[in-house]
Amino acid sequence: MPASAAPPQATRFGRYRLLEQLGAGGMAVVHRAIVDGPEGFQRTVVVKRILPELSKNPKFVKMFLAEARLCALLHHPTIVQVNDLGEVDGDYFLAMEFVDGVDLSSLLRHAFDLRRPMPPGVACYIAAEIASALAYAHALTDDAGRPLAIVHRDVSPSNIRVTPLGGLKLLDFGIARAAGHLRDERTLTGTLKGKISYMSPEQADGQPVDRRTDVFALGIVLYECLTLERLFRGEDDFETLRLVREAKVWPPSSVRPDLDADVDAVVARMLARTPEARYQSCDEVAQALEPIVRRLDGDAAALRRYLQELGPIAARAEPPSQATTPAKASATPRTVTRSSGELRPSGAPGERGWLWPVLAALVMAGGLGGVFALSRTPPAEKAPPEKSSAPPEKFASKEPPAPPRAAEKVDPPAAKTIQLSIAGPTGAEVFLDGKSIGKLPLDTPLEPAPHARTLLVKRAGYDPWTATFDGARDQHLDAKLHKRAAKSTEVIKDPFGK
Repeated sequence: MPASAAPPQATRFGRYRLLEQLGAGGMAVVHRAIVDGPEGFQRTVVVKRILPELSKNPKFVKMFLAEARLCALLHHPTIVQVNDLGEVDGDYFLAMEFVDGVDLSSLLRHAFDLRRPMPPGVACYIAAEIASALAYAHALTDDAGRPLAIVHRDVSPSNIRVTPLGGLKLLDFGIARAAGHLRDERTLTGTLKGKISYMSPEQADGQPVDRRTDVFALGIVLYECLTLERLFRGEDDFETLRLVREAKVWPPSSVRPDLDADVDAVVARMLARTPEARYQSCDEVAQALEPIVRRLDGDAAALRRYLQELGPIAARAEPPSQATTPAKASATPRTVTRSSGELRPSGAPGERGWLWPVLAALVMAGGLGGVFALSRTPPAEKAPPEKSSAPPEKFASKEPPAPPRAAEKVDPPAAKTIQLSIAGPTGAEVFLDGKSIGKLPLDTPLEPAPHARTLLVKRAGYDPWTATFDGARDQHLDAKLHKRAAKSTEVIKDPFGK
């Protein structure tokens, strides 16, 4: 707050004095507050008041209290600490540590406005730090050693706080799960704005979720930090849901050519459509990012320098909402699928018969959308490459993966290999899980792997081609690279705006 500004009028709420409102969402109103102690002691906190209509919902309150008690067990330097849980005159609330700084969503909007892309090392550092925090929460057990099965369910830029010194804090554990137990449509429409874009495909399908949902959501955050582009954003919520369910994704280097294959490979695996094809834990994500962060000089000091370059961030009144008017160019995003070796652009909206049952399950993605507004952000030098207005043609594998033979036995297992054959433009370089393995055309044996593997094919002047495939079966693929389209002269519209 500027020194010349008058202090906000305080409102008494139990033992807290509520100062200015920092944000509001479909579930709560957020205030900066003061808690007083003896001998003039004061501490600034954040009070998140659950909306009165939700406080009157016994089912919600029961789940909210259970989840909040779990969240109070989280003690990690990158997770906002819950200090108090209570009720004042029938209104339930959480009191949490106050974190000076700005949410990552505002930072990305500001960087986009200034056309200052985030250094790749800084983007990977942010993702690695949040991955470590998530891994800690996922692994938490009770006193008897039983897993608590904590899943965030709402990892998004608005729930990541960046401090002026380059620190990071993750907000709002457990709130989304409490929202998931509500089924009335009025609450649904109030809690989903701006959140659908960060769901996993299984969330969009109303399926049970686990820690791999957080891996996918963090992959979206990393992609957007690297490219300053929204990954899943349609003309309306239904279109966005379709994009999420299909999970077709271009590698970040197709938007920002200075990114290397290692970064593309990590993002590809985090954003695999099926949970089985992703990293199986956030620990794996952090380990995969660690050497990249080190090589690209990503750390708190680098993030702090980037914030200083960007200058003061003007906070906007609301976080970006999926329901508000998006850029027209986003209607046909440049996306490709990463499953079964097939890569396709998103097409016209599919059949809508699935929408209502999915919509009924959407509340799984609810959350409070931490929008604590203070300042500090960044500026950058070069504008990110502009999106091509023309979507790519359909890419498909030459042949489907060979099915296993019923009578075939592996004997001995150590002697078995699989064959990887890739056709395509002569001389294009092939990367397997981020490492170069040769140039096209390619026909090479590989050791079988029990998990999905990621391919990336690059050639100067062409859009990259990428796919994931079953690491235990022979693969015969056709990498149909297409010449990179000329840059559009259309003015870039704000992908993080309203």
